[in-house]
Order: sequence, then C-alpha cells, then structure tokens
Amino acid sequence: MSKSYSVMWDPVIPVSFLDGSSDEIGIRETFVRAHEIADLQCDSPLERYALFRLLVAFAIDMIRPERAADRKALLKKGHFDAAVMDDYIAACEQDGPRFDLFDPKHPFMQAAYDPVMDEKAVKPAAKLEVSLPSGNNHIFLDHRPETIPTMDPAEAFRAMISLYVFCTAGAQGYPSGVNNTPPVYSRVIGRSLFETIVLNMVAAREHPTIETGSVPWRSNETVVPKQECVSMTLLEALTWQPRRITLMQDEDGRVRSIALQQGKNFRGNELWRDPHIAYRCTPKGEWSSVKPQAGRALWRDIGTLLSDSAHARFRPPLTVSQSGELLDSVSVPLIIQQIGLVTSQASYVSWTEDRLSIPICLLEDDLLASFIREDAEISESAQRTLVQGVNANYSHDKKKSVDLAEQARSHFLGQMHDILFSFSIPDVCRIRDEIPDDFRSEHIKRFSELTEEALKNTLREVVQASGSTAKDLQKQVETQRAVISWFRKSIREKEEDNE
Repeated sequence: MSKSYSVMWDPVIPVSFLDGSSDEIGIRETFVRAHEIADLQCDSPLERYALFRLLVAFAIDMIRPERAADRKALLKKGHFDAAVMDDYIAACEQDGPRFDLFDPKHPFMQAAYDPVMDEKAVKPAAKLEVSLPSGNNHIFLDHRPETIPTMDPAEAFRAMISLYVFCTAGAQGYPSGVNNTPPVYSRVIGRSLFETIVLNMVAAREHPTIETGSVPWRSNETVVPKQECVSMTLLEALTWQPRRITLMQDEDGRVRSIALQQGKNFRGNELWRDPHIAYRCTPKGEWSSVKPQAGRALWRDIGTLLSDSAHARFRPPLTVSQSGELLDSVSVPLIIQQIGLVTSQASYVSWTEDRLSIPICLLEDDLLASFIREDAEISESAQRTLVQGVNANYSHDKKKSVDLAEQARSHFLGQMHDILFSFSIPDVCRIRDEIPDDFRSEHIKRFSELTEEALKNTLREVVQASGSTAKDLQKQVETQRAVISWFRKSIREKEEDNE
C-alpha cells in the first residue's frame, strides 16, 4: 500500500529565504511564508520556472483577482493570508484528498493508474527528467545515466511538473506542451517570492479566459491519451498535462517506475496567448512565440519585451507590459528573468537563461522603446557584417573561417551587451519627459561610434591574433577594411531613411 505524500504539507518546494537560509517545504508553507522567501532554489532553471508556473496557477485559482487593482492591493498588503489558503485547501478537498501524490483516485497532477490503459506504459522513473539523457536526447544538464534507479517523491514530483512545461513532440504521436516547441518564458522578479508571484499573476479583466476552465486538482476529468483540444483557458494552460503520468511508489516510499504515455494534445489557435511569453508578428501576419536558439543570448531579443502598441510587430509578455500598473514608480527598473530550452527534432539540446533590468518607461512608451529596438537592430546588423567579412576573407580555409567568425561574433556581442545596457538604455530613459528634436540622430551617431569601436576592438583582439604570416596580415587588413566599410555604409543608409 502506498504511503501518503501531500504536496501541500510535505516538503516538495526547495526555497531560499531572505535571511540566507534554505529549506524544502510544502506548498501551503510556501504561500504562507512567501514574503520571507527570496526565490525557489532548484537544481535547474527549468525546474524552477515549472514549479513557479504551478504556484502562479494556485495563486490565481485561490484568489481570483478581478482587475489589476486587486493585484496591486494584494501587493500592498505584503503577504498571502493563511486563512484564505486554508479555506482554499478545504474547498479543494471537500470530497477527498486532492494533493496526495499517491492517492489511488486523484493523485496530484496525474492520472489514476488504470490497468487496462497503463499496463504497457510502465517505464523507468528517469523518463521524467528533462535534464537526463533519454533516447536521442543530448546530455546537457546532468551526466547521470538514463537508468538512474530511484527518486524520492519530491524529486519525482518536480521532474513531472518540469516535463509538463518543457516537453516536446515525440514519435508515435506524443504531443508537445501547451505552447508547442518550448518558447522563451519570462517572469518578473520582485523583492520576495510573494511579490514575484503577484507580479506574474493575471486578473480576470487582464486575460479573458480565467473565468472558464479548471485546475486538475479541482476536476474529476482524467488525462486521455491523444485527447485533442482546440481551445485553451489560462488555468488549463498553467497546469496542462501533455503526458499521462502516474508515479508508482515502492514499499520503501521511493519512485522507481512510472506509467507514462501520450497525454492531452492542444492543436493551437490564434486566440491563445500565454501571459509569460513574448510574441512577434511573422511576415505572413501570424503571431509566433519567441523561441530560444542555440548560441543566441536572450538579451538580443530585448525588443520583444518592449512597448510596441503603435506598430503591432511585437507583443511583450502580458505580465511584463502590465507590471507598470502595479509599481508606484516608473523609475524603478523591472527585473525580468528569462529561461528557454533549446530543442532540435524533439531532442533537448541546451538551456539558456538571462536576467534583464529594464526601466518601466520602455515598457510603456512606444517611442522610447523604438530607440532601443533600433539600437538592437544595428547591433544585429553589425554582427552579421562582421561574420560575413570574416567568412569572405578566409573562405580558402573553411574550418578556420567558421571558428574565427564564431569567436569574433561572441567577442563583439559581449561588448554590445554592455553598450546597450550601459549607454543606450540610460541615454534614452533620461529624456523620457521631453525629447529634443535632434535626439534620434545624436543617439544613433553616438551608438554607431561605440559599435564601430567594438568592431575594431574585435578585429584587433580576435582576427589579428589569428596569425602573423604575411598572408595572415594581408587577410586581417582586408577583413577590417571590408567590415568597417560595410558597417559605415549601413549607418549612412539608416540616417538617410530617418531624414
């Protein structure tokens, strides 16, 4: 007989407190002490975001804010109410246990084991881990073998939640997650876990689907393999189960096996918008979520986070664009943490993470945001020019040209990150109250000078260091001449377009 393990009361959430201590606690204590907690302290950023997404679902379902003002009032209150949490738990469990991982009827966030449906779907518990190699997956987070024999209930729970959020489509009709190929997820970071949860919640009038749909622990529906769905609500999306999973507990209380097979299959539609994701408009006029790319730092897509209501080319994450309404001062920078899982043909390749500090004025003012977006576009154009120049002048040695171009790109973009955040953003934000007529031209001029300086520095530190023969020196001179010439030409064309 399985031992009870409640995610509400037993330790499942690893946290770090504001006083520097750390612990693993249940979901109820996580909410009651959220104002004392700095953040979740997980083994991987994928696990951290997946657990956080679940906590946001709990908060929205428990509190049901009607408008942004309700979230602002909650933020001002400074903590979650223990009595409200206890009433919510009681309401959820009025007909029996709902938070026990091993309850035979309603195991938390799982399907109850069905001998007919699940007997042939029993697999090693390691199949839950997106950070472990599985099948064709590369080892990118963890070097333990796929045959890892056992997990404790908390580990199995966290791995299961992570799989739901970051799973990809697989062979034999296995569906991907609610957002298809895992996108870049963003979460606004507050001074405590309490603030972070509230800033990433969504009120009913902010998202039209909150009043419909339900969370799994309040529903009697089970997960039917390949069950197709053509519409989506927010609470369903935050707790979506693209796999049918049952954790199987051994006599010693540990999990060595699971039942795992196809789960819910969201076919997708143009109406669904995840509040933690940025979207860009494709040339065909369709909206596509921003996806992570191997070797591409997330800050390079900063333009997708900024205000763009006038041109409608980008849709920042809803929680990012609406955070200004909750905070008292526009001078306070918004800290945005991003996480993306890079995949290739349904295999996990790597994860990428970044933490950006963005002034709120850039999230609310289209014109100010356009300056930063333009700088980012200049940076991207310059790095393409750099790579093309290197490849063109070293085409006689394909391997050397590829390696040298990648080294140059990395060196250059590292400098551009610093220029964007130390010059561009402060320069733009200082004039938010009154914009001089010549600001755009003067800003672009200075940014272009800094960019050209970064190009020359890269050519000197990377390209010129690649060899010292007469032939090498000739190639280095030709590369610098071509790159700087092409860059200056592109800036002149941009200045002409702005006249």
